[in-house]
Amino acid sequence: MTRPDGRWLHSLLKLGRFLMEKNAGVENGLRLMPLEQFEDGDVGDCFVLIENIELRRARNGKQYYILQLRGRERQVSMLLFEESEYFAECQRAWSPGRFLKVRGQFAKTDYGEQFKLGRARLATEADRKDGFDPAEFVRASRFNPEDMFRALCDLAEEHVADVPLRKLVLRTLERYAEQLKRIPAARHMHHAVLGGYLEHVLSVTKTVIHLADKYREYYSDLDPPISKSVAVAGAVLHDIGKLRELSCEGTHTDHSVAGKLLGHMILGRDIVREVAAEVPELTEETLLEIEHIIAAHQARPEWGAVVEPRTIECIMVHYADDVDAKVNMMAEALRRDRGKCRFTSRDNPLRRQIYRPNRQGETGPGRQPLKPADWSESSSDPEPAEEQEHAQRRRQRSSSSLQKELPLG
Repeated sequence: MTRPDGRWLHSLLKLGRFLMEKNAGVENGLRLMPLEQFEDGDVGDCFVLIENIELRRARNGKQYYILQLRGRERQVSMLLFEESEYFAECQRAWSPGRFLKVRGQFAKTDYGEQFKLGRARLATEADRKDGFDPAEFVRASRFNPEDMFRALCDLAEEHVADVPLRKLVLRTLERYAEQLKRIPAARHMHHAVLGGYLEHVLSVTKTVIHLADKYREYYSDLDPPISKSVAVAGAVLHDIGKLRELSCEGTHTDHSVAGKLLGHMILGRDIVREVAAEVPELTEETLLEIEHIIAAHQARPEWGAVVEPRTIECIMVHYADDVDAKVNMMAEALRRDRGKCRFTSRDNPLRRQIYRPNRQGETGPGRQPLKPADWSESSSDPEPAEEQEHAQRRRQRSSSSLQKELPLG
């Protein structure tokens, strides 16, 4: 007789405890709790926001959905195969921005945190009596948007010495102030929270100010000299096209039609040209340099850049932008993976495992250093999601009892 795997034995014990609570009448047989409170192997109900739905095709030709679901702070993946009773409903009625009440089992896997579905339905107003509140799912920047906006304007005032160019920057910020205080920097990749745009742009601008000061002094013999005004103005305006690229409604952010067809670099150039028409004293040469930073700041065509950076000021903005985005991606991956493993999963925008050092004396507030014995190595590098099909089918079969025994309230 094969000895049962410890992980699945733990899961069965969790399920047994859940059924005992159900029979005892705990919350009318429903164990309802926030997604953030689920531990590995826990079975229960929770409310989740659909962040993204992607239809894929397995090697055997059958289709399946990968859903990204989010609680207040935690994000999980969920797979729906054609055999699932919810596959057709997902096609018909589920969409990003809608809420579900789901029942199933939470699992920490080599592919990231996942939810194995037992039952599901769309959340309704009647669920408010059970604590459902859509407003609690709105993720926002840690920083006050009013403070960030004022700080960005102050930096432009102080560091853009070219008066017509400063007028262009400030007029653009003031015209779109309310939108800028709310929109995220991206849908999923980085700073994907309300106010994330300002958090990102403010950070990029501070970095560019440092770079401009450093390299103006280091290469003081250049003729013409490096323009700090152009570099800082370009940093402030480099992502301004996100105003038209992204469509934000409630808890959901998506690309607009123009965003999908043109991208934020072309849309940003349009915005700057519109405002520049109201600043006649701005020279064509200076406007062209700002347009180049907007068009080229992502550097690579596959990232959406129209051309590669061809000015020192543009290359500064590019690297400041790139490092700020990637540090945010890594920081968010480390925040989501709260375990004791040395490496996170690859379930992050960079698609790589992020290392968590055990630095003595650098624990920061609220974190105690882990002893070497407490660390566990992560499993071998996971395969892409397409390779998960057979493993997921096994997990789906193991959770079929959830569908039979635990009708969703």
